[in-house]
Parts: sequence; C-alpha cells; structure tokens
Amino acid sequence: MDYPIVDGRVQTRALEYHITDHCNLRCDHCCSYSPILKRWLADPDDFRRDLTAVRRVVQPQFLKIVGGEPLLHPQLEELLAIAHELQVGTRIQL
Repeated sequence: MDYPIVDGRVQTRALEYHITDHCNLRCDHCCSYSPILKRWLADPDDFRRDLTAVRRVVQPQFLKIVGGEPLLHPQLEELLAIAHELQVGTRIQL
C-alpha cells in the first residue's frame, strides 16, 4: 500500500493511541491480556507531547483512542480535549 505525502505529512487511514492497558471485562477475543496486565494509564502530558510530535509527520483520517478499556481512564475528558485541540486526525474515535 502506498501512503501519499501531502505537505510533508504521511496520509494514513488511522493512528491508534493506547491510553490504558487494563480492562474490567474478559472478552475471549481480546489481545490486551486484561485483566492480567497491571493497571497503566497514559499521562496527559505524555499524550500531548506524543501527539504534538506525531502530527508533524503523519496526518491520519482517524485518531483512535484505545486500550484495554479507554473509558476507564479517569482523565479521559482531558485526553479527548487535547486530541481535539491538536487536531491530529480529522475525526476522533473512542
């Protein structure tokens, strides 16, 4: 698959950012090893730093905020606000 470069940025369909690895479910098809993994949460400052860096070189259609179970992140609203502010993708998927 060829990824076009527009204005110095690679155009992709999606970019995923894991904001947590743990989950409160036990889905058979899950690849996150939940609930085996220790509780881990993305730090909002790291999230901002990472998205700021990546948006210089990649322009996805979708920014997918994933996990484990991303709805368990206690600072989810802050992370979504950062993602919206930085406009890494045209759309944000949770």
